[in-house]
Amino acid sequence: MLPFLAMADILREGEKLRFRWRLVGTHITEKTDRNVTGLYFEDIYDGANHDVLVAAYVWMAQNSKSLRWFENSEFVEKDWLAFECAGMPLASDGKTVDKLLVGMFFA
Repeated sequence: MLPFLAMADILREGEKLRFRWRLVGTHITEKTDRNVTGLYFEDIYDGANHDVLVAAYVWMAQNSKSLRWFENSEFVEKDWLAFECAGMPLASDGKTVDKLLVGMFFA
């Protein structure tokens, strides 16, 4: 399953949330033609792509709930490439979500 998994760290700066890819599986890197491990979302995804992509991650972090979603890969200029995600919030202290584990499948 590891090729289909990604993990994002959540950095909290007051009310602002920042996300950084901790782990990105090979299925994901192959389908998107890039490895973004270690990079912050705002450095990868620009403008409208950032806002649309980060919305699901913000929702999981704020609500401490899992989420499943479907989209097209416009964020890598492959709007013809559909993907499905299932995200799960993780909390090191058992309360505050500080990581997100995401399964991704690109069709």
